[in-house]
Amino acid sequence: NQKLMFRFGLFYSGFAPKYWFYELILFLRKLLIILIVTFASSNEQQLHFALSVLIVLLCFLERLRPYSVENASPKDRLVQTRLHQMEFLSLIILISIVWSAVFFVLGCKDDDVTCSVLGVVVLGLNLIFALGAGYVFVHSFQKKKKWQKAE
Repeated sequence: NQKLMFRFGLFYSGFAPKYWFYELILFLRKLLIILIVTFASSNEQQLHFALSVLIVLLCFLERLRPYSVENASPKDRLVQTRLHQMEFLSLIILISIVWSAVFFVLGCKDDDVTCSVLGVVVLGLNLIFALGAGYVFVHSFQKKKKWQKAE
């Protein structure tokens, strides 16, 4: 049913057909982080549980490669690689944020240079990723517009 595919295709259309369930893994990541933040008794437990969840999910991403379709065209393979890289980088940045939070929980002082540099690096990584993701979005949107005009 085309109407049904249009409504729910967004949930799995970016993934290879055999990994249609990967959106559930992404949902589980969000749910687990919320549960950790809500129910872990201390900041240290929250950080360690969150870090372990993110590392396990990074392993899942690398092992499954849910965006890669085996017999894809070179154009589709480029898009799949870009999707994989974006997801990989987002997980790496999340892991680095949680890892750096350990320093802040352990007790950074206001005049501690290491913590200040770490804070600037984390903000910089987020800014670079946001700008890169925005660039990819705008570039892909422009390509799609040109492609639609050509039809």
